[in-house]
Order: sequence, then C-alpha cells, then structure tokens
Amino acid sequence: MNHDLLDYLLKTLLDLPHAERTSKKVKNALELVAELAGVEHPTHPPILGRRVDSTITTDPSCTLIRISEVSEIVGLARATIYKLLNSPQSKFPRPLKLTDGARKGSPVGWVLSEVQDWTRSRTQNRCEYPGQSQE
Repeated sequence: MNHDLLDYLLKTLLDLPHAERTSKKVKNALELVAELAGVEHPTHPPILGRRVDSTITTDPSCTLIRISEVSEIVGLARATIYKLLNSPQSKFPRPLKLTDGARKGSPVGWVLSEVQDWTRSRTQNRCEYPGQSQE
C-alpha cells in the first residue's frame, strides 16, 4: 500500500476530535492504519491519544487538558468533578481560565501534572474489603 496514503490516513484519524477518536470503529481503523504504516504507538498515552509532534513540548506541567480528559484520567463524571471543585475541603486541582472572560461558563483547562498528582495521591485512600489481609 502507498506509504503516503497511510501517512495521510493516520494523520486524518489522529486529527479527529477526541470524542470521535474514542469510538470502537475509529480505534480499530487507527490501529490497522498504524500497523500497515509500521507505527508502533500511533497515539501518545500520557495525554490520552493526542498526537504529539516532536516540536511540541509534552511536559505535563505545561500541558492543559479539558474536562473530558480530566474525567477520563480520574474516572469521575463531570458533575462529580464540579462538586469537588465547589467543596472547600477538596484538594482537587483548580482549573485555569483559558480566556479573559468573566462570565460563568468561560472555557477552563487543568494542568495535566496537577491532575496526575491528585490521582496518585488517591492511592493512599484504598478501599478495604472483608477477607483481605492488612500487610
């Protein structure tokens, strides 16, 4: 198969919005095209499938993610995330304003490293189940 065509297909699939890229059909197509093109990992796992060019930094402390990606990383629904944000005792990372707009509903983003740190901190709060030994 023409390598230029495979590159084009791979780029087209990777440029789809995240919500569309998570459908099973698109994932299967992406894996097939990547395999045919000889690309081992067509997506960049730390930022949930976003294509990363070598000229763009992938430093998690400089990477902003939106609510859908935060939800995927922490495993919580949007409503639960916003409840945590409204709770004074919550240590959930605070979002950053992405525009200068002051009205409610202005776009926000989270720093990837802060979300990852919060997720790591949750490992100290493991559930206990009957029959498990405490070591």
